[in-house]
Amino acid sequence: MTRLKYKRLDSLGNKSRPVLKAGPFGSSVKKESYVDSGFKVYGQQEVLSGNLGAKNYYINQEIFDRHKNCSVQAGDILITMMGTVGKVLVIPSEHEPGIINPRLMRVSLDSTKVNPEFVKSFLEMPKLQKLLERRSHGGTMPGLNAEAIASIKVPVPDLKYQNYAVQVFALWDTAIEKTEALIVTKERQFGYLRTNIIKNTKNIASKKFSGFLEESRILDTVNNPEKRLTVRLHLKGVDVREYRGTEKECATQYFMRKAGQLIYGKQNIFRGSIGIIPHKLEGYSSSQDIPAFDINKGVNADWLYWYMSRPCFYERLEHFSAGSGSKRLHPKELFKMCADVPPIEEQERIAHTLNTAQKEITLLKMLADQYRTQKHGLMQKLLSGQWHAKNKEVKI
Repeated sequence: MTRLKYKRLDSLGNKSRPVLKAGPFGSSVKKESYVDSGFKVYGQQEVLSGNLGAKNYYINQEIFDRHKNCSVQAGDILITMMGTVGKVLVIPSEHEPGIINPRLMRVSLDSTKVNPEFVKSFLEMPKLQKLLERRSHGGTMPGLNAEAIASIKVPVPDLKYQNYAVQVFALWDTAIEKTEALIVTKERQFGYLRTNIIKNTKNIASKKFSGFLEESRILDTVNNPEKRLTVRLHLKGVDVREYRGTEKECATQYFMRKAGQLIYGKQNIFRGSIGIIPHKLEGYSSSQDIPAFDINKGVNADWLYWYMSRPCFYERLEHFSAGSGSKRLHPKELFKMCADVPPIEEQERIAHTLNTAQKEITLLKMLADQYRTQKHGLMQKLLSGQWHAKNKEVKI
């Protein structure tokens, strides 16, 4: 194990520019000063998204000259200072000339001492992100000050070590990016497949939901507040509701739920709050605001979920919901609606096809998470000196 030296971030700059510089304040960089082209104003959105073209605001030569000390150069690190604090981005060699806005801090480092990508990787470590969150101040809009950034102690091995570590991290970044891009493609394909395989089903019969669903209303006599269900938005599935310990006993009536039941949130079904209760949540409960239904044998539960999970179906349910400010879709309204139900064999075939496609996406997401975990573990080893990179190999 090599013990790395740590230095304060504000000691790693060069003499020609200040190490830390916040964006300018004042009327000269407000939106009314923006023009169609000229010098770019780098903002928080670019850093949060990692995309320098996320937002394009420009100022003229006069304003740029006035705030030239806040300009960016290749290798500068930008750090978000307000709201979502501590997110970082390195200005690449090819970039538009411009300045930073008041929500950002520019960190200018001496390239003969440190590789900015190496420092960026260090700042992105979960422990450092949590540290920056703790150092932020304020209520509704947390903020960092210059000292919170300047006092960060960064490991400073020799530059050759840093450059190699950056190359290693880039391999994992590439794997993560490619996997995430594949996930986006697969999800787009899945949406098309789900819509068309259901839309083009033959031999369908129009059946009311009341014909194959029955609301389950078995009272929960155990009444364990740590075993409550919630149905997450945007088709994120059925989960255990967070227990805060402030729930009044017997204040609300709860009902036992079984695996395989259809369940939805009355207030949010038109935002994708729909699911099938998994086996691991058998015996959990929910209130009348999250009703559950037994599905008769003529309807496949997975097929029903995929049928109802189409945005073209669940989004229009808002029109049938009761109430003004807080709308709710009650079971009696759902029971009045009709579904295009194919024979059970066709339902099973559709469900199998969509389940298989969805499983592929789930496995890809697990792979991306594994890559992130591996990268964080590798970063911890290299950035702490537990592993030593030398001559293009990692020695333990």
